[in-house]
Amino acid sequence: DLVELDAAVVTLTCKELNNDTEEWAVRLRYAYADALDAAGRKDEAREWFAKCAELDEDEFTDAAERASK
Repeated sequence: DLVELDAAVVTLTCKELNNDTEEWAVRLRYAYADALDAAGRKDEAREWFAKCAELDEDEFTDAAERASK
């Protein structure tokens, strides 16, 4: 909300990004990928949208679509 895009990326960078068993991991990965995208880090964002899509079997997010952009 404060348009501090790099700060958002840093804040979301945590060991929990590697969690692939908890239900909330999809949302965390999506938020991280979205922050990367907003910060202009497009390649990294696509990578993390793809990682999110791997967990998002029920397609609650548009991560798969955003990973392919």
